[in-house]
Amino acid sequence: MIVIAVVIILIMISLAEVFLYRKKGFDRIEYKLSLSSDEVNEGDEIEIIEEISNGKFLPIPWLKTEIVTSRWLDFAGANAQITNDSRYVPSFFALSGHEKIIRRWHVKCIRRGVYRLDKINLITSDLFGIVIQSKLAPANEEVIVLPTPIRLDDYIMSPQMLGGEMVVRRHIIEDVFEPIGIREYVDGDSMGKIHWKATASHGELMTIRNEYNVENSITIIMNMEMGEYSISSARGIKLLELSIKCSAALFQKAHRMVIPFCLIANTNIDGEDGGISSPLSTGREHYNNLMRTLAKIEPNSTGRFGTFLKRESRSINTSEIAIITAYVDDDIIDFVRFKNRSGIRVTIFLTALIDGDIPHDIPIINIADRIDERGDEIG
Repeated sequence: MIVIAVVIILIMISLAEVFLYRKKGFDRIEYKLSLSSDEVNEGDEIEIIEEISNGKFLPIPWLKTEIVTSRWLDFAGANAQITNDSRYVPSFFALSGHEKIIRRWHVKCIRRGVYRLDKINLITSDLFGIVIQSKLAPANEEVIVLPTPIRLDDYIMSPQMLGGEMVVRRHIIEDVFEPIGIREYVDGDSMGKIHWKATASHGELMTIRNEYNVENSITIIMNMEMGEYSISSARGIKLLELSIKCSAALFQKAHRMVIPFCLIANTNIDGEDGGISSPLSTGREHYNNLMRTLAKIEPNSTGRFGTFLKRESRSINTSEIAIITAYVDDDIIDFVRFKNRSGIRVTIFLTALIDGDIPHDIPIINIADRIDERGDEIG
């Protein structure tokens, strides 16, 4: 009888414990995730801090958190599971009543990108593992990992002119003090330049045409088409990362030499329509903004590069142009020759080895072997 009574009591205790943890297991459990920095460079380490507290008297014998993030955030010492591009990082806690635990993860940011941490699974259980409950904890953290430039010692960017001007055959920088005629109005022209008398006589908007003078500046054009490779393939991703690292290197050179620079590319970010087209400027803020743009680029193209070049050609009037591409075709060759005839220096940075000869008048710098298969710089 005593044994039966003990068994009944144990069963009653177990049922009461199960009921209690089912009812109160997640009560007053608070979870917070934070980052030590929200913007770093490739290869840098950050801390991801988990804070969990039990605000009630009832202890929590077993609680598991699971962080779901990108595989390119490497948690040191974690028994993580990687599936495709996702990393699952489990963490286990045991909390007594009114206890708070802080856990710090040292995380290496392997590849550039924008990484969100907003999926945190909480799983808890009672003393006997009978009651298992789960819920999503609120988290809204983001880290931007900026790309690392490759070395471009073999490319010399023209230094800023120390003084003087010269007239060139092609429109570079407009000199408002040298009007030389009128022309048809195009999108982007200032309304203050409209020649109203000529507009009346021609029946359409006409603007004052000015002479143009040289001031060193550079446009970086990134081709998101990868030739024979799909941009979403492993090879296409490698070429994309090389293109981005090359762009970052050109930004760095221009920024250090105080040369105005801009980026255009046949892709988009944040769901915006059309391609990327940044303003021409210089300075630390402009440099940082464009590096953040590079960090956000995803493997997609908005259209054929040849069509993109033809559409953008008229608006590209910097003294230098850098084209970063995995191939060279007739559209690119025609664009380079046209700009060269106009007095604009164009250099192609080739990210892939290609078959066939490229004409000798097309300046090429081959950077195909400057990162390894993981996207890390060589040398």
